[in-house]
Amino acid sequence: MRSAAVVLIAFVLAFVAGCRQGHRPETAAVPVGPSSGTVGAEYMFSSCATDPDGDDVAIRFDWGDGDTSDWSSWVRPGDTVTMSYAWTAPGTFNAKAQAKARNFTISGWSDAHSLVVASGWFRSFGGAGDDSALSVQQTSDGGYIITGCTDSTYGERPRLMMTRVGANGDLLWSRVFGDGVFGWGRSVLQARDGGFVVVGCKYLDVWIIKTDAEGNMVWEKTYGGPDWDEGYSVQQTKDGGYIVSGTLREGLLLLKADTNGDVEWAKVLVRGWCEGRSVQQTQDGGYVIAAMDCNEGFPNNLLLIKTDASGDTLWSRACGGSLPYYPGMSVQQTDDGGYVACCTRWNSNRETDAALVRTDSTGQLLWVKNYGGGREDWGNSLAKTLDGGFVIAGNTANNGTTGFDVWLIKTDADGDTLWTRTYGGIDNDMGYSVQATSDGGYVIAGKTWSEGLRSQVLLIKTDAEGNVDEGQGKDEFRIQKSETRNQSGVVRRVLRPRP
Repeated sequence: MRSAAVVLIAFVLAFVAGCRQGHRPETAAVPVGPSSGTVGAEYMFSSCATDPDGDDVAIRFDWGDGDTSDWSSWVRPGDTVTMSYAWTAPGTFNAKAQAKARNFTISGWSDAHSLVVASGWFRSFGGAGDDSALSVQQTSDGGYIITGCTDSTYGERPRLMMTRVGANGDLLWSRVFGDGVFGWGRSVLQARDGGFVVVGCKYLDVWIIKTDAEGNMVWEKTYGGPDWDEGYSVQQTKDGGYIVSGTLREGLLLLKADTNGDVEWAKVLVRGWCEGRSVQQTQDGGYVIAAMDCNEGFPNNLLLIKTDASGDTLWSRACGGSLPYYPGMSVQQTDDGGYVACCTRWNSNRETDAALVRTDSTGQLLWVKNYGGGREDWGNSLAKTLDGGFVIAGNTANNGTTGFDVWLIKTDADGDTLWTRTYGGIDNDMGYSVQATSDGGYVIAGKTWSEGLRSQVLLIKTDAEGNVDEGQGKDEFRIQKSETRNQSGVVRRVLRPRP
């Protein structure tokens, strides 16, 4: 009897084990990762899976280009597995995940996570009139939102333009705002609700527009008096509202609005002719503004102003010295609590250079670096980079002809030049706004005359080294690279032949 019982127990255990061997793990979760990227850059993707028997699982990924990863090491059910991958060609790819259990049964593939991988590219947009982009920001889906102005729709009166493009630069939609009056957009951002906010000018008034995700107007607000008023910069604040810098007849404007655009407070920080070109909320909840102060006549001063959360001035520093500054100013707070601003500055030869100005947390000047050749160079926009350095977008006439090219300068944290790139065609090409993108590259917005007698919006997407595949959207454009560097920050470029 005991022998028969032992045999029966063994049979039951074997049967149960056999049943367990037949259980497959649950389908792995849809991979989590970016929705856009650039050829050659590595991106991280994560997934997880569970097993009905509680056994360890392993994960692998199908990258959608014919390549499949190796299995990961064993992890507990529900634990996240992360792997990296770099695509070697542009395209749209569907990444999937699959799970394997300890008993070597395998689940089906998960649903796909789609992403667009692009090389650097050039794009231009416009109609029969003049079109220009003055600000660009990357959107949450990996595409881009642009604002500026156009007179292609209404003749000679410019109108505020907002254009949305995908991650590969393809046009998604474009909107024009303004009823019978001229206007333009100076600064654009994607709000936390997925819509967009633009600040600029509407026939002598500061103009703020809020749209939904498709560019349909939700509300608009104007501020100002009977004289020329203009908004230059907008940022969404920690409380969901908006901070705007600009200029009124009375002087430099700093305005705080709530989520509906209604004014919470407005301050004139500097009386007279003073333009608040760039504003950013600081780590302490206050604000820093880069301004062009023309109250002393010529030369102009680059003015940095720090305020508290209520817009009251804590300190103000003039950084001009004996050399004048021009507009195109952009300011960022650095990781150590200091500030860096870019602008255009005259040099001792009375020629214009791009410039970086670095201060400590109290606005005390640490250093100034000029970047330029023997002719006109402009620094219009600034972005911090992932390695702690900076990138400047502007224009350069140091290209061997009478025209301008778009100019991109990469520096280290001390402002010393690592590399420069120029992008240009057969006529003038201008870069007004730059942003570091989620893939480590850069996007530049501006305008180009290289396609005809009227200007068009120009959008340039580069990789982390400023490279653009020639022919990616504009066959007539050429790229000039320079690795020349010296400790003064002055760049001398090798001239390139024009196409």
